Amino acid sequence: MRLVTRYSDKVRLKDESGKYMVRTLKSDNKFTIGENTYHINSNDEITLLSGNEVNVATEAPVQQFDINERFSLLSTFVDLTLEGHNASTIICGSPGLGKSHTVLERLDAHGLVEGEDYTIHKGYTTPKGLYSLLYENRNGTVVIDDMDSVFKDATSLNLLKAALDSYSKRIVSWNSMGFIDDGLPSQFLFTGRVIFITNKSLSTLDDAVRSRSLVADVTMSTVEKIERMRSVAADILPEIKLSTKMEVINFIEEKADSVKELNFRTLIKGAKILEATGNKRAVEYLLANS
Repeated sequence: MRLVTRYSDKVRLKDESGKYMVRTLKSDNKFTIGENTYHINSNDEITLLSGNEVNVATEAPVQQFDINERFSLLSTFVDLTLEGHNASTIICGSPGLGKSHTVLERLDAHGLVEGEDYTIHKGYTTPKGLYSLLYENRNGTVVIDDMDSVFKDATSLNLLKAALDSYSKRIVSWNSMGFIDDGLPSQFLFTGRVIFITNKSLSTLDDAVRSRSLVADVTMSTVEKIERMRSVAADILPEIKLSTKMEVINFIEEKADSVKELNFRTLIKGAKILEATGNKRAVEYLLANS
C-alpha cells in the first residue's frame, strides 16, 4: 500500500494490485482500513499502528486534480470573485507554496491598485476590527491573508456570513452600545469582495462561510510540492540560473525525508546559497535545519 495523494482531510491510496481507495484522515493523522489503524507522518510515510497488514480492499478510483490544475482553478476562482460573480473565495492549503503570490498576480492582472481598489490584511483582528475593515472597504476588495482569528470567533463569523450572503442586499450590522463613538454606523451595505488565504485545512473552516465562497484547496503531498516547484522554477528568482534552481529541487527531492520545511522559501534560500557559494553541503545543512 502506498500514498497517491494527500488532501486536507483525506488520503488516496493504491494497493499492490494497482487499485485505489480513499480514506478519511483524522485530526491526529490516523486513518483506518477495516480493523487496521494507520498513521501518516509529515513526510507522508505510512505506519501500521494496530491490526494485521493485509492487501487493501479494491475500490473504484476517484477523480482527482493535479496540483498545477488546482492552481489554475485557484486563479479562475479569484478572477470570478474580482469580477463580481461571487462575493468571496477561500484559498487553503500548504504554507509557503504560492497561494498569496497567485492572488497578487491576479489582482495585478486586473489592473487593481493596492490602497485604492484592494487592501491586504494579515495577523490578528477583533470582531470590532473586522467590522471596521469591512465598512472601510465596503465597495472594494479585502484580502484576508493568514488572519485565522476571523474563523475562530463566533461574532466574526456572523459578520462574514452577513457580508458574503447571497441576498441582493448584503447588510452587515453591529447592534452594540458605544459603537457610535468610533464614527461607524450600526449597519451598512456591503457590495465588496473578500479573498481569504489560510493555511488551515478545509475541514476546519466554518461550513456557512465555505458555502458562500468559491473554495480552492491546494494542500499538497511531498511529491506534489516538488512537482509544483519544478513547474514554476523558471519564474522564481529569475536572476539565478534555472539549472541551479533545478539542482536544488533535485537535492530537495533526494533529501525529502530529512527536510524540515519543504516550501518555496526553502528553495529560494537553497538556490541563493548554491549560486553564491557552489557549496552543496551548505544546502544540505539548510534543508536539515530550516
